Amino acid sequence: MASERVFVNETELRSDPDADCVLEIINAATRFKVMMEAIEMGLFDTLETEEGFVTPHSFASKHGYDVDITERLFDVLSCSGLLEKEISSKGSYEYRNTSGTRKYLTKSKLPTLLNLAFLEETMVFRTLEKLPDILKSGKRAMNIMNGKPMAASQQQTGVTFHNAPAQILNPMGKYNKNTEKPDIKASKENETKDVYAIPTPSSPHYKAGQMADLQMQFMLSMDGIAASCASAIVQAFDLFSHRIAVDLGGGSGRIANEFANMFPEMEVIVFDLPPVVHAAQKQFQHHRNDRISFVEGDMLVDSLPKGDLYILGHVLHGFSKANINTILKKIFDKLPRGGSLLVLEKVLSDDKTAPDIPITNNLVLSMITEGRERTIIEYRKLLMKHGFKNTKMRRIEGFNYYDAILAKKPF
Repeated sequence: MASERVFVNETELRSDPDADCVLEIINAATRFKVMMEAIEMGLFDTLETEEGFVTPHSFASKHGYDVDITERLFDVLSCSGLLEKEISSKGSYEYRNTSGTRKYLTKSKLPTLLNLAFLEETMVFRTLEKLPDILKSGKRAMNIMNGKPMAASQQQTGVTFHNAPAQILNPMGKYNKNTEKPDIKASKENETKDVYAIPTPSSPHYKAGQMADLQMQFMLSMDGIAASCASAIVQAFDLFSHRIAVDLGGGSGRIANEFANMFPEMEVIVFDLPPVVHAAQKQFQHHRNDRISFVEGDMLVDSLPKGDLYILGHVLHGFSKANINTILKKIFDKLPRGGSLLVLEKVLSDDKTAPDIPITNNLVLSMITEGRERTIIEYRKLLMKHGFKNTKMRRIEGFNYYDAILAKKPF
């Protein structure tokens, strides 16, 4: 007698849940690479020059591409949320950039997240290739500028760059169709045996101006991630009573500009290293306000500008404990009674299982600096140790790099 076959309802059919997470990560890596290739070939910028939606056939014909592969590429980018897809009155599918792609992934506009994507590919991925060596040695990465361990005053950004290929973008992120794609294979062959090797003037793959370009690329990256939630940052707490804010390590001035716009009675000082200030004043002139000024200095060794509100955006997580102690003591001593410290970092959940960005960044930081991400409990203890009271936190919802922590110097 034949055995009876049992069929389940369609809604009960599913794959092994244990495989879901693994497969999702693998597929995400492929989609990231597709996005990077689309960026490098100028696809999003080309789409932006079209009037409205385009069909794969018309786009491919115009640019000499294969129609079938173009349509499949467009579908991947649509599935990734980078292109909009709709059916036309003629029954054919049409595509255009989403508002997010238009705003953050076209090379002629600022702010941009293009440079963050390139840093992920050239710096973070290259660093993670050294994970087995760093796990065994426990040594952090080296300072890109001179091949020596990072000096205290050079750890403000909390990053370095490992043998990064010459960037595809020029400092302002505009596409250059004549720029050749870096030969990654050749670059790997030129690396020294030192697992922490970095470009220096004597390196075979060093190019004049590469260091300055990478510094600008990092500034553009930080400007882009700040832009995604700068308006939320300034609304996190009532800061109208403050008159002078000092943004330590304020970079491009993106957040300073937001504060100046939000608080009409507030003066804002951006305090950063001389090369950063020079680049900010030259390349980010749109972050201008009569109440914003730039001051050159090193927060670890120089006297801080006077203020009743100090801002630390993406600073503490990149420093060693010793340097954090130096910074927080200097701020506390400089603040008047009742003054405030605003710390802008993405905060770990108490059990350190979320959010995604600081969880991942916590590992990357461990490979590059002596820094780390923290829970709000850890931030409260750290701030209390230096005399700060009434520490409050506001989560900034969404997939971003910031939460806001406010602490006060007692009266």
